[in-house]
Amino acid sequence: SLPEVNKARSLAAAVLVFAVITFLNFGVATYWWPGLSGLLAIAGASIILCCSGTPDAPSHGAHVGAAWLCAFASAMQLTAVVIYVWLWAVVSSDSVDCDEYASGNHDSSSEDCEHLTGLFAWLIWPIILFDSVACVLFGLLTVFSLQAARAIASASLSPFQPTAMRVVAPAAVAVYAVPQPEPQPVPKSVAV
Repeated sequence: SLPEVNKARSLAAAVLVFAVITFLNFGVATYWWPGLSGLLAIAGASIILCCSGTPDAPSHGAHVGAAWLCAFASAMQLTAVVIYVWLWAVVSSDSVDCDEYASGNHDSSSEDCEHLTGLFAWLIWPIILFDSVACVLFGLLTVFSLQAARAIASASLSPFQPTAMRVVAPAAVAVYAVPQPEPQPVPKSVAV
């Protein structure tokens, strides 16, 4: 077994845990792309964990496919982190006018608005931190998967080398090279 493949499989387990938790972001209205990135990372990590071949014969294509899925997931997580930081900056700034909000047709007061914006500004940081860690893990799995794919391609038993032809071709030649027995004449006593 190649050490690069083992490294990718080890990290895929951690990515799968973070991806499942990130997938829960589908429940957040209008901010669903982190949930989609979690879905892509679940697919990428699952390919590495269950569908990347055996330890003796790992699959090059599975690692490349997982790398692409995790690369897209990492990019989407990075986008989510940037947008969450932007939301925090908007909510934390003085641009949210709670007095104007309370003067509208809303049933809440400006004090309620201030409590909600303060709570949001405080709660957004664990989400930003978690999504940042997920972004880094998805990116690392991308790199490790590509390293594993490169190691598989350069290994002596690579699926890109026609090892099956070297084994099958001589056997096929040997089958045709076996002399066939000469037909024996039918004895006269048996003939009618």
